[in-house]
Amino acid sequence: MPDTTQPEQGNRAARRARKRGKQDQNTHFALPQQRVPVVQPRQFAMRRRGGSA
Repeated sequence: MPDTTQPEQGNRAARRARKRGKQDQNTHFALPQQRVPVVQPRQFAMRRRGGSA
């Protein structure tokens, strides 16, 4: 009996992780427009460092 309960808990954790991933994706999709301008400064910082990064 406990053997069947353990795998279920593992599945539950995996399901929770999947739900979290879905929420993260939704947040990333809602931030792309605001993050687009932040991608340029990233390239500038790389050039400032010397382009070795």
